[in-house]
Amino acid sequence: MKIESDFSLKNYNTFGIEAKAKQFAAVHSKAELASLLKQYKDIFILGGGSNMLLTKDIDKLVVHIAIKGIELLDTSDDFVWVKANAGEKLA
Repeated sequence: MKIESDFSLKNYNTFGIEAKAKQFAAVHSKAELASLLKQYKDIFILGGGSNMLLTKDIDKLVVHIAIKGIELLDTSDDFVWVKANAGEKLA
C-alpha cells in the first residue's frame, strides 16, 4: 500500500470536479485498512465515488476502499446468497 501526497480526487467523485487529498491511500485488503486505522486517527473514507461531490480539498488522509470480491453466504435448492464488496458486479 502506497500513501501519496497532494493526490487528485477528480476521478473519485461523480462530477469530476478537481479536489486534492493531502494524503491518499487505496486499500485492497482488510489488513491494509486495519493498519491505516491504527496509524491515523483523522481520515476520510471514500468508497467507489458514485454519489460523491467533492467541492474542496481534503486536508487529511483519504482512504479509498478498493477491496473487491464476492463472498458466498449460503445456498439452497432455489437460491444462492452472495455478498459483493464495493465495485464488484454480479453477472
